Amino acid sequence: MRKNKQSIVRRVNNWLHLWLGLISSVVVFVVCLTAAIWTFRYEITYYFEKGNQVEKQDKAYVTPAILRENALAYLRKDDKDMGHINSIFYRAGHKSIVLNYSDSLRAPAKQFYFNPYDGRVILHRDKQSVTQDFIDFLRAGHRFFWMPRHIGSPFVGTNCLVFLLLLITGLVWWYPKKWNKSTRDKSFKIKWSANWKRVNLDLHNVLGFYAAFFAIILTVTGLYYSFTWFREGYHFVITAGKTIEKPVRQNIKDNNQDGMPVVDADDILFKKHYDAYLAAGYEALYIFYPQQKNGPINLQLRPYEDGQYGAISYIYDTRTLKPMGRNENQPPQNFGQKVFAANFDIHVGSIGGIWTKILASLISLIGASLPVTGFIIWYNRKWGKKKVRPKNRERRNPIVE
Repeated sequence: MRKNKQSIVRRVNNWLHLWLGLISSVVVFVVCLTAAIWTFRYEITYYFEKGNQVEKQDKAYVTPAILRENALAYLRKDDKDMGHINSIFYRAGHKSIVLNYSDSLRAPAKQFYFNPYDGRVILHRDKQSVTQDFIDFLRAGHRFFWMPRHIGSPFVGTNCLVFLLLLITGLVWWYPKKWNKSTRDKSFKIKWSANWKRVNLDLHNVLGFYAAFFAIILTVTGLYYSFTWFREGYHFVITAGKTIEKPVRQNIKDNNQDGMPVVDADDILFKKHYDAYLAAGYEALYIFYPQQKNGPINLQLRPYEDGQYGAISYIYDTRTLKPMGRNENQPPQNFGQKVFAANFDIHVGSIGGIWTKILASLISLIGASLPVTGFIIWYNRKWGKKKVRPKNRERRNPIVE
């Protein structure tokens, strides 16, 4: 019987999937693998860096004024000054408070780690740790393939566009011509009892299918950071034709007036929002200090330590402590606008806490495995077939004859 030939659409699809996969394989592997690890950057820092872990107590956290005083006292022992305070980071659970400061606005940041219940200095770090160097290394590989930003960002973005096309063409290739028990088993199950080539094929096809939907989401939300045209088009599509609008702060007033900042303004504002921080079950409370003379002070409540979506910012004039704006007071958003606003949290998996981070990491690991299993499939089909030796035939002995 004559075999059914594939349609030209199928052949073009399969050709694109094969060669685009081979071309982008190394970059896709690196981007996905670094993402799988970087997703847990806060957990890595917590467990591998000193100063992060404390014993939880049934007490209120100390105020910013106590932290500043203790930090200054610590530095004065070595005749040093604290310079400019950038932020104080209150964290829930068994975690210390982190005070970030620098000698000047453009200088590298330094940190104090405090016990949140008595304000005692646990650790002073005046240079970046090895753990943070490792995390920065992962991010540089994920975002820029360790190249300069202006080259690496579009380079990685282009390969991510290719990966997006690979996911789509892979689904087309995966879809069987007809459905029966045999094709269902091949499409949805890994036959672990088969030889290694078949297992490798199943790992590529089956895991690729199960991960495809989530991998497309992670890829699209990642392309948001590589190309302005993609970000604008993405917003246009998911918001049903709306253009990107800059956040509007309500009642923003001119803050470039003369006047002295209120003494211990951070203490007053911390006490004002501390109860709300506890009642709402937020994991983090940030205090961002003014970056210029008479600039505003910003308190931000975050539902997750490494998440930005759902955060509430309270902005105050440092001289009068009058509210200057609150990001809750935004016009109503449709579903697409909410998704767009949550892009970072969706991309890094922090949108739903630890479980979505685990999911994002697993999907990234599968994404990293696809170029490997795909290359092995291609290699085996091209060069891995065993040569069939002809059967031994009895040779006649001419001498006997």
